[in-house]
Amino acid sequence: MDKERLPRDLTTEEFYKNYLGAAGQEGEDDPNPADSVDAPQDSEEDEQIKTQKALEEVQAIEYEKELSLCEKLGGDLDNIRSKKLDYNQLVEVRKGLESGVDVSRYMNSSMPWMLMEELRLEMEQNIDMTKFRKDGYDLSQIYEIRQGLYNGINAAEYIKKDYLGPQMRQIRLGLEAGLPIVFYKDPLYDAEQMQEIRLGLVDNIDISSYAKFTIPAMKMREARECMKSGLNLTTEEIKNNSAGVLRAMKHAHTSQIDISEYVRQGYDEDQLEQIIAAREEHLDDFDKYLNVEIRGENLREIRIGLKEGLDVSLYADHEFNWHQMREIRKGLENRIDVSVYAKPLYQPRQMHEIRKGLEAGIDVSKYSSMINSAMDMKTIRLRLQKGEDAGVANSISLRLEDDIERRDGHIAEETSPSSSKYKAFDGTEKEKRHFLQMTPDGLKAYLTLPRLKSGRLYTLDFVLELLAKANITFGIKKDVIKDMITNEKYEEKKLIAEGYGPTFGKDGYYEFFFDRKIPTDIEYTQDGSANFDNVRYFATVNVGDKLAVYHPAIHGSDGKTIKNITLPGKNGRDLPIIKGRGFMIMPDHKTFCATVSGAVRFTDGEMIISPLKVVESTRKPLNVDFVGTVWVKGEVPSRSVIRAKGDVIIDGYAEGTTIEADGDIVFRSGCNGLEDMAKISAGGNIYARYLQNLNITTHKSIFCNGIVNCKADVRGSVMVFGEEGSIIGGDVATQMGVSAARIGSESDIRTIVRVGVTSELLYNFNESKKAIDIIKAELETLHKEQKRIVTANVNSREQLQWKIKINMAVSTKEKELMSCEEKMTMMTEQMNKVRGASITARSIIYAGVLLIIDGKQLEINTTREEKGGIIYKK
Repeated sequence: MDKERLPRDLTTEEFYKNYLGAAGQEGEDDPNPADSVDAPQDSEEDEQIKTQKALEEVQAIEYEKELSLCEKLGGDLDNIRSKKLDYNQLVEVRKGLESGVDVSRYMNSSMPWMLMEELRLEMEQNIDMTKFRKDGYDLSQIYEIRQGLYNGINAAEYIKKDYLGPQMRQIRLGLEAGLPIVFYKDPLYDAEQMQEIRLGLVDNIDISSYAKFTIPAMKMREARECMKSGLNLTTEEIKNNSAGVLRAMKHAHTSQIDISEYVRQGYDEDQLEQIIAAREEHLDDFDKYLNVEIRGENLREIRIGLKEGLDVSLYADHEFNWHQMREIRKGLENRIDVSVYAKPLYQPRQMHEIRKGLEAGIDVSKYSSMINSAMDMKTIRLRLQKGEDAGVANSISLRLEDDIERRDGHIAEETSPSSSKYKAFDGTEKEKRHFLQMTPDGLKAYLTLPRLKSGRLYTLDFVLELLAKANITFGIKKDVIKDMITNEKYEEKKLIAEGYGPTFGKDGYYEFFFDRKIPTDIEYTQDGSANFDNVRYFATVNVGDKLAVYHPAIHGSDGKTIKNITLPGKNGRDLPIIKGRGFMIMPDHKTFCATVSGAVRFTDGEMIISPLKVVESTRKPLNVDFVGTVWVKGEVPSRSVIRAKGDVIIDGYAEGTTIEADGDIVFRSGCNGLEDMAKISAGGNIYARYLQNLNITTHKSIFCNGIVNCKADVRGSVMVFGEEGSIIGGDVATQMGVSAARIGSESDIRTIVRVGVTSELLYNFNESKKAIDIIKAELETLHKEQKRIVTANVNSREQLQWKIKINMAVSTKEKELMSCEEKMTMMTEQMNKVRGASITARSIIYAGVLLIIDGKQLEINTTREEKGGIIYKK
């Protein structure tokens, strides 16, 4: 194996340089570009290239594994390499070698992998399909014919060119299940219609109401689901209502909600779903906003607003579209004055920019004019948020040459620390004096009246005119000026104008009446091990308890300078309304009270109260299935089963227990699955003193002091605390990284640790690629049929219906293809996310450990101990 492609292990010196704190965190020599202003950011195109390269590297590893398997099965490795097969083609060669068929018949890079698979299966099943190929049957048809012959059914029922491959499949599946295919074998039914009738026969429901050529497959599907749930429908009801309305009828039926009157009035599926949701949420005021002319999206915004206790009358108006309603609703959630932009003439994006400005506490009047485009609004908003000028021209400073200078005086616009020379009107050079001085903040002006040599007196109008030339127009103290003139207070510096500064508000805040720091901090022993005994994972509340009170923001006020320039104050920012479940906002829109008793937790801005089931210590096996959080105060006996929609917290020791939780799972004293390898599944994190003999699955991370002989599938990371924190035996697979003091054991127990792109993730990726290939092949067949219909004379009603069905089948397959491609994109993003994960042994790694990073394997043949630790990364 090429050693250059193996993960490398770092020396102690390299460890300190590259590993600071958490496992896999980069050191000072490799700063995170996101945290550095000057660091160059990778473009989206660069990221895509990196992702593609990483994916190709992982695929190359899997490709080499397949080649290795081919060689072990007796394949000619040089010959196979020379064919330059892709991964899926190579898999078919390997499968052929496993079953002992002649792979040379299909080992050709120009042959699609689906055809290779067909030829392999024909040889494995000893069925010659050459005749059907010569007769012009396509690959999907041949597959179904062969499968039927192999399974011993009467394939002659569907060996007709009138049937497309997917139609053949539905007839074959019906024959294999012993169903009366007479109800759907007519070629006028498309494959999806056939499937719905077949599934109806499997469910033993009355298919007669929907087994009609004229009823589309989507309606058939919803009608079948309705009848399966106990809601019987007539053919007329199915024909007269859309698939979405039928789906809503089923939802209402299972929720025991009567929507028949709304269906009769012609409400569509989106509207009905909002009506059902409002009934489920007990929103009695919702009915007064109902109107068949109001779209479902608009009703959704009204429903959400009512649920959150907002004044929806501010936007429940037919003049607003749902995008505008959403912006107003979000503004109400954030407690801002929505009247500024709750006007139908604003475009939604304009509303968005004004809302963002109000939430940021800036003066939106500088850009809220409707003549500004949303893009212009955004530009100005961002500048204002950065403290920059909105783009208005700065006021121009004026230098005054007026009558007072001609009388041996001079007006200055700001304080000057020193005098300077100036040339008077008569040409003589004189010392400049500052008779009018303004403070730098523009809030105060001082005047010193010089004594006039001519013996003339000042007048109030004359002084006011001088001030006006200096743009001083606000806060003028006329009584002070009159006093200076009347009492001839010359050469005295007097405050003759004064403005006022802005005030700054105070941000709003929530006062909580329960401990929000849940879970509380983990305590650590002297050796670094975690002690979970005193960690609180929830706080308990009773129905009616006051949970929080909101204290609104205090608004600031604007100031004004002596030049009548407004100095904007800053309002305090209000916080959004708390979202979540299990509580209600009181009429004052400030107080939040619990509507159920249970466990409360505040996470990521959401307050969740889930029902709490407390189980006392018992010696009998538990069988708990609960909609909320389960708290077991003692030990959990063997053969117990606990399922919870919330968290599971076990104070004592758990043994041989199956646990499934949508939230976190906590073992304060550890868990041993015994020889049966009990299953533990968590939607959140797993916290434990130790984990032993368990089959573990978690969507997040594991935090514990030891893992012994466990098979673990972890989407997050694994952190094993303490100087003795060990992973011994088993197979621990994690996407984000592993850190433990010790990995493996002195007794050479086989220990496998995997990080990064796992085999399962790659398998799912390749299966999605294969599914896309199959859908594309089916689309190709459907497109050929479309072209045939276009060139043919479509005269009869049946032919016209067939044309419509083919077009619908194409549309359905295209949507299916789009869904698969989106799934592929998500998996590619996940692979990119886990790229660079590492394995850290903080003290020692033993011989016999197998490390796998992004598919690359490293066998540890010699025990290695490093005081500073060792990081293994790709």
